[in-house]
Amino acid sequence: MTTAVFLLSIIFTFTALFLSVRNFNRTSKKSGTFIFNLPLFCAVFLLVIAILGSTGTINSGPYSETYYFSAFVSAAAAFISRLDNKYRKELKFLLKIISVAAVLELTLFNLPSYKLMFGNYPLKEISASDIHIVQDGVINDGKISLNGKKEFQCEITDIDIPVGTLFVDFDFHDPIIQASKIFIDIKDETQKKEYRKDIIKSEIITGCPDSNYILCDLSGNVDSIMFRAVPPNGEDITFTKIILNAPIPFSIQYIRFLLIVLVGTFIYCIINSNAFARKYSDSKSFCSFFAYIITISALLISFLMIDYKISPSTWSEELHKESGNQVSQELVDAFKSGHVYLEHQPEDFLTDLDNPYDRQERESSGKSYSWDHVYYNGHYYSYYGIAPVFLLFLPYNLITGYYCPDSLALLIFSFIAITGITMMYMSFIRKWFRDTPSGIVIACLLILQISSGVWYSVGRPDFYENALAAGLAFISWAVYFLFESNIICEGKISKIKTTLSSLFFSIAVLCRPTLALYCVCAALFMLLAVPKINAEVSSAGKAAKLINKSSVSYLLCAFIPMMCLGAAQMVYNYVRFGSVFDFGIQYSLTINDFTKSQFHFKFSAMAIYNYLFNIPVFQTDYPFVRTQFQQLGNTGFFYVDIVNTLNSSGLFMLVPPTFFYIFARRALKELPDKKTKIKAALSIAVPCLIAPFAIIASVWESGYAVRYMADFSVEIIIGAYTIMLFIYNKTKNQTIQKLIKYFICFSVIWVIYVEGIQIINQAFRYQEYMFIYPNIAHKMEQIIAFWR
Repeated sequence: MTTAVFLLSIIFTFTALFLSVRNFNRTSKKSGTFIFNLPLFCAVFLLVIAILGSTGTINSGPYSETYYFSAFVSAAAAFISRLDNKYRKELKFLLKIISVAAVLELTLFNLPSYKLMFGNYPLKEISASDIHIVQDGVINDGKISLNGKKEFQCEITDIDIPVGTLFVDFDFHDPIIQASKIFIDIKDETQKKEYRKDIIKSEIITGCPDSNYILCDLSGNVDSIMFRAVPPNGEDITFTKIILNAPIPFSIQYIRFLLIVLVGTFIYCIINSNAFARKYSDSKSFCSFFAYIITISALLISFLMIDYKISPSTWSEELHKESGNQVSQELVDAFKSGHVYLEHQPEDFLTDLDNPYDRQERESSGKSYSWDHVYYNGHYYSYYGIAPVFLLFLPYNLITGYYCPDSLALLIFSFIAITGITMMYMSFIRKWFRDTPSGIVIACLLILQISSGVWYSVGRPDFYENALAAGLAFISWAVYFLFESNIICEGKISKIKTTLSSLFFSIAVLCRPTLALYCVCAALFMLLAVPKINAEVSSAGKAAKLINKSSVSYLLCAFIPMMCLGAAQMVYNYVRFGSVFDFGIQYSLTINDFTKSQFHFKFSAMAIYNYLFNIPVFQTDYPFVRTQFQQLGNTGFFYVDIVNTLNSSGLFMLVPPTFFYIFARRALKELPDKKTKIKAALSIAVPCLIAPFAIIASVWESGYAVRYMADFSVEIIIGAYTIMLFIYNKTKNQTIQKLIKYFICFSVIWVIYVEGIQIINQAFRYQEYMFIYPNIAHKMEQIIAFWR
């Protein structure tokens, strides 16, 4: 009866979807008759079934999740089919893709749940008393208690039925326990004398009841099962029963459904929609609307990620921290006390070591010390940028009396960065590529937001990541004001925006000294704009000298912020280390003795290859996309931070539009003269290639960590966008334009899947060194590996 109701609901759902598509936007008088209201009738019927199942009036069995979903998609289809507006073509496709996604969700994507519908699979429950314990288990009150310190083994014999599924009933005593690995050996009709080892490998995960169900692909009647479990962290588990051939409940993945619908519709609109084909200049509000949607979505996702990461702590607890780390507390306390060294005094044993910067020598002493602190002339210092301290950590402490948590700081800096990236990108489009179709403008923003590199910081709230997020935040706004100041584009130069750009570039350097290269690039652009200032004076009917009142005031606006904050950093360096150019990183007690480390070209080559060109490998189990760090035959010490930050694919492999750099020569041919070509080439190459490559090469000393991608990803992508959009707007060949448009659509899908998966895996580790978030890994498997 339960299966019959389910099959009837499937028929009603498919009927509603089919009729909604068939009768979309009918305007005849027949549209009000019963036959054309049938989709709505189906939706109501399905909703009634769902409610009856929820209240227990009817037995929903394993199909309970399908009824509300079927009612929802049927109602949505019925509603969309009656709409009549200017977006008729887009709505019709939306209706079709909703139908396709719903059918896939109810059939192919829940294929394991259909397993027992075909064939003879009798239900059989094996209680604890019927199980033969082989190793480390005690029966008590009809349950088996597993000793968490050893592997539990039990055997079930004389089964003699086909087995399509297994249900394993585990009870975790400690709610903190997240997962228990299980291994199953089988004797079936293909081999009865000896067990086939590890035929089934699975995990039972806390809070994921569907993980208790295991799909089996065995042959004929099963003779015996040897069940082995490895409880985590030495904790005890209660094992109650095993049920053979328990129906696997249907699992509707709304995230998967929405991704298919939204991404599919978006791709269709880019290719076929008239609204998305209009130039940006003709549909600014349209593009702005989608820019808001993308930005707000990114802000919400960043909040949800950080909120999840602080669990089981609450925000109330986070905001009332009475201690912190090197940046959030130690630097704050030092500046409050009026000195630049940290108040915590170095351990006495460090002075007795021959070389305190030698990690092996420090750790062989067996004594504790402050990791990754700068040790110099008998004091501890910090080499991390002071801008986040003065802008956030110190004011927070002075106002509240508590220490600002890294989670809040990262949330603030990531919000600023995400918003700044959107503002910068939209200014970039507005200044140079106003004729670009709206669909391409929106798609490129989506790619840029996903690939900015900030997500590798959001996924790990710590002071290391705070520096990177803060640097990206101020760089993005600095570039925005650089664009808006009209220094490098047409329009009257704004001195106020020039000042703000200079200020934010300077603050970015005080967050991440590495970003000084971008500040130098900005300074060059500002200096080269002096003739433009003079030209503006001349156009106003005044005689323009090389040095005049207007140019002097402009230069003061452009360079005073840089000079003041640069001087402050130099004074800070000199007070600490006796040199204005010494940031102190070489004295840090960390992975290596930086005072004696030597540069080798291969170290920089390794960084460049892995950050930019390392190729992702696809696989059918979690994490589905992974990349192996490439050593390039390295024969020296190069640190790779694999424990805390997984390796990611190279940027050129993650973001397909970056390959448009190979068409730079083709783009230059469209420019009128040699001088313009040289100027354009340098304007892109210096800030978007040379500076990022130099930043990447500079990690030869500190080593590889995926979080550093925030230092260069946006800049490289923007440079590639410049070439791509220039070619698109200049060419009159419609075939080339179509190919670029299709390529961007492919890039959207590629970035969402490849980079999206690596972002999730970076934030919620469940592999290699850190098996922390099995529930997230399980959810990802449900969404992608539907066949399991």
